[in-house]
Amino acid sequence: MQVNSDRDIPNHHGHGAAVRFYDDMDTHQMHQGLRDLSSHQIRVGDDLDKEIDRRNRWEIQSKRTFAELHEALRKPDLVSGSR
Repeated sequence: MQVNSDRDIPNHHGHGAAVRFYDDMDTHQMHQGLRDLSSHQIRVGDDLDKEIDRRNRWEIQSKRTFAELHEALRKPDLVSGSR
């Protein structure tokens, strides 16, 4: 080990900054956590797609109903009840 003369800090050549796991349990837990996050992300995406589909169907049905009401209101005999 060399000492950096400017700051008296040890200089470790050849050792880059890296994450090191000391046992397989840490690695297993990390992978399990990633799988859990991935599964959760897929479920959230599916739920979001279902909600978007539901809202689109509701919007289509609402537009259809409003158009039918609008058309019914334009016919004077249906509004006034006279024949």
